[in-house]
Amino acid sequence: MPAFDDRGVEVVAAAGGVTNGLIGAWGPVVTPFLMHRELPPRFAVGSVNTAEVAVALVSATSLIASLGSGGLDIGIVIAMLAGGVVAAPVAAWFVPAVVAGAAIAF
Repeated sequence: MPAFDDRGVEVVAAAGGVTNGLIGAWGPVVTPFLMHRELPPRFAVGSVNTAEVAVALVSATSLIASLGSGGLDIGIVIAMLAGGVVAAPVAAWFVPAVVAGAAIAF
């Protein structure tokens, strides 16, 4: 395997982190960069998935820690969870129609 060209990794990592923080989409930002740098697909996808698990673990830990210290209102957390439970099936119902519509447009 050729040596990995690490130019631009910091920029892509920062862009992936910001995107993950905003919409939870680290993988679609970082994976194409790694694939473009000719990293084998199993390493590119595997490393991105491993990083996503690490980010989720840190996020969950910080959320739990802030709940214990009184930093968050439990009512807000429950409202966010309830909104996610309602929104997930609605999104799953509408996404195929949006994807099909986009495919027809092109």
